[in-house]
Amino acid sequence: MQKGKPFRNEPDTVYLIRYQVCLAVVLIVLIIIFRVNISHDRTSDRMDVVSTPVAFLEIERTVYAEKPSPPPRPVSGIDKPVDVLIDEEIILLRDREYYFRLPFRLVESDLSHLARPLLGEVEREPKLLTDTRHVTRGLPYPQEARMAGVQGFVVVEFTVNPHGYVVNPRIVEGLGWGCDEVAMNAIKRFRFRPALRDGIAVSVELRETVYFKLI
Repeated sequence: MQKGKPFRNEPDTVYLIRYQVCLAVVLIVLIIIFRVNISHDRTSDRMDVVSTPVAFLEIERTVYAEKPSPPPRPVSGIDKPVDVLIDEEIILLRDREYYFRLPFRLVESDLSHLARPLLGEVEREPKLLTDTRHVTRGLPYPQEARMAGVQGFVVVEFTVNPHGYVVNPRIVEGLGWGCDEVAMNAIKRFRFRPALRDGIAVSVELRETVYFKLI
């Protein structure tokens, strides 16, 4: 052995180098794993922060208000009760005829010769006060009858009470095809000056024949 040179064991040096290299590799791997974990945690945080879109429903609110009642119809002189004594006796007076045409007009025929008193004569016959043109206004020729070309007549009996109103209308001879209903609605619109007997307003029975004719 020479003096002045340090002793170096060659195998120990190689082992030390290998140990240091392994330690460095382990540290690098740990650093990489640590950084990957941090990056994953940040990504998870960002994913958790993303808000879920919320859908809003627009609800239309409808306010229902009560429709005011229509004002009362003015009372005309025709609709006023007759200020006379009333007799409950009913007299069958006469027949009369009316015609439905297109355009709709209700034409009265003078058939006074068909008068048939039931319980005695009257000193004043009932007089129709309603304009027949006004009666048919808003009453269409029945659609079914018009489409089928149906024409004919409907006989309606009714009572004119002591106040001149039509009460208890009924079909004596019908035509069908919606004509009966139209004839009844027309008759219900009639207003009369009541009949008098011995100065007292009496109820009378009338029979009207309503003709339906397409022109």
